[in-house]
Amino acid sequence: MSALGRRTIRISIGVGAIVGLIGCGQQASDVETGTHDLGLSSINGLSSINGLSSINGLSSINGLSSINGLSSINGLSSINGLSSINGLMTTSGGRKTISYLVKCALAANDSLVKADQNGNNYTFAGGIGLCPAWKNGGVESSAQCVESISACMMAHVNTSGVHVPLWLDSNDPAIGWGVDRTNFPMQEGTFFGNIIDTGPLYGSGKSQVVGPVAYYCDGAGFPAGAAGVVAGRLGSNQVGSPYTNPFGTGTLCQNVTDGYTAINTGWFTNGIGGSCPPGSNANPAGGCADGYQEMQFPWAAPATPTPWNHSITVWRNNNYTPVFDTSYQYTLSPYITQGSTPMVMDSGTSPIQQWNQSANLASSVFLMAASGSNWTIGPMTSAPPPPPGGGPAPPAAPSQCLDAGAGTNGTGLVLKACNGSAQQSWSISANGQNGTFFAKVSSTGRCMAVRGASKSPGSVIEVDDCSTSSTSQMFAIQATVYANDTTGSTGTGGTTATGGATATGGTTGTGGTTGTGGTTGTGGTTATGGTTGTVAFSDNFEAQTSGTTTPTNWTRAGGSSGDWSIQTDGSKVLSQNGSTSSTLRAEAAGPVLSGATSVAAQVKLLGAGSSSQAAMVCLRYSSTTNYYCAALGPTGVQIKTMVSGTAAQSAIFPATVATGTWYSLKLSVNASGVLSATLGTTALGTYTPAALASGNAAVATTSMTASFDNVVYSQP
Repeated sequence: MSALGRRTIRISIGVGAIVGLIGCGQQASDVETGTHDLGLSSINGLSSINGLSSINGLSSINGLSSINGLSSINGLSSINGLSSINGLMTTSGGRKTISYLVKCALAANDSLVKADQNGNNYTFAGGIGLCPAWKNGGVESSAQCVESISACMMAHVNTSGVHVPLWLDSNDPAIGWGVDRTNFPMQEGTFFGNIIDTGPLYGSGKSQVVGPVAYYCDGAGFPAGAAGVVAGRLGSNQVGSPYTNPFGTGTLCQNVTDGYTAINTGWFTNGIGGSCPPGSNANPAGGCADGYQEMQFPWAAPATPTPWNHSITVWRNNNYTPVFDTSYQYTLSPYITQGSTPMVMDSGTSPIQQWNQSANLASSVFLMAASGSNWTIGPMTSAPPPPPGGGPAPPAAPSQCLDAGAGTNGTGLVLKACNGSAQQSWSISANGQNGTFFAKVSSTGRCMAVRGASKSPGSVIEVDDCSTSSTSQMFAIQATVYANDTTGSTGTGGTTATGGATATGGTTGTGGTTGTGGTTGTGGTTATGGTTGTVAFSDNFEAQTSGTTTPTNWTRAGGSSGDWSIQTDGSKVLSQNGSTSSTLRAEAAGPVLSGATSVAAQVKLLGAGSSSQAAMVCLRYSSTTNYYCAALGPTGVQIKTMVSGTAAQSAIFPATVATGTWYSLKLSVNASGVLSATLGTTALGTYTPAALASGNAAVATTSMTASFDNVVYSQP
């Protein structure tokens, strides 16, 4: 069989303006033409935290279309196809998902401009061109569009948030057939399904299948014991992967048979003979397809055989240079603590130590910044806030970096002001045996390690002579969402180059940041776009267990044990749906803080009791008799306080509030002890309470059932 096309496209499908393929000389949005019989080379890196997970649309219950804001019935450019005022465009993680969707759907010379709920415009660059028609028209009846985009997005998931080079093969001409055995010798697997639509898939001719469905089967490129594990990809003990192998764990795509013949139809560009990678764990007589023209699932009676003709097969190389995303936040977890009590590197002490991952400390979250071909690693807590007002801007870099000092054996790592020195520059290499990483300091060539290979909290992180067999030098690097990420979508991408020239990538946009308290008057002035400052605690509830009445890191007070639970409302939320009585029902979280502090959350009123109806965000909370709260009720917002059991409150700041609608509510206290309340971007007013020195954050209700999401507890 002949290949469908004769071209090579090398393009990043990363989030934001990716630094590039370090060591490869490729820019993030480079596109080049050629005359090779090959498929498509790409970069993955769509974190399941900010992309294809229940956070932004793909779960066992909802497809992307079921999340308010995205529909396959209308074009992406229309308000009914991709809404600006709710759903994916309203959050940073959602916009990252949209950036991948647009890069999969639109061609490299096209783009989509959409505004968020605050009027900030984002330009999403096209890339592969699997479904250009979706820009201006509906595609709900096009199996080619919804299935190819679904496969494309699944193929680009990296649950660790690490950008890894991939080779794609597909029946769709936008990608085509062919393999590059030199640079991508290992066949990882094949992805197929429909993650766009929810319910019976009538539009794509699969009414017997209830969407969303996300499938993969294993490739033939990894013999037993081969060093082929890539962080965040199939085979690496992925965290939060959004797909399953319907044929059975570890089953190869080519080994599914009806007892006589193969169920999945492969494509062999150069014939079956010699098509398998050396040492492949496949049957050489059956060959190793470039990819699959048709997958079938279900395929056995009594189910109706169901063909999927738009799968994407991924080839990869375990010997790669990892590229980290400057818009993600990361944790570094010592491999030796996995499977026991997981630890993460923490910057709250000097020298740097490992600490319990379950503590969910802001000081355990790091940002990665390119330093030539290496990386600097700095704590999120030292990063300056993004500029006021949102809009396009590069992510803020930390002011402090991990520093190896003299770099002799046993030297503990410390934090120092970032200065570009060799003792702050880290070469990070992948470990193909288990998907972890080694970090080597440039100044002395020694590797980051846990002192004494200890599994105990408080053990120092140091540098030692490098040894690829030392488990104390192996670190799992995982993208996380400790803090609400305000980075935006990709910038404008380059157009297809001619004559061998390459297009340049764009910049990363930032999302609309959380407004500050505004003026101190009682009038309803508009708050300027402030920042969240240093985040002490945050929770979007996506890591919580659905249905649990005891969410991790939260402590209940008042009411009954079943009043609060984790529910699904598009994404996971914390809901008090047990009672509308006047009893104060609270869930507290975060560290005890004093001084200037803010707490913000999304709040939705569900049902009202007889009096004093309110859903509240609170700070200085220590008990049901000591707290400051901003209370959202049917007629507006009121600041309510309780100090040693004595209640007080401000006047009600009038606002139009509807049941069943999400509102952004924020309460701040300044260094002088003055409280201010903000609804959306409007600073409602201030109130000076009796003094409370310190306390936790909390959400609470009185005479009201309500849901809460995206809680952020911070200090300027």
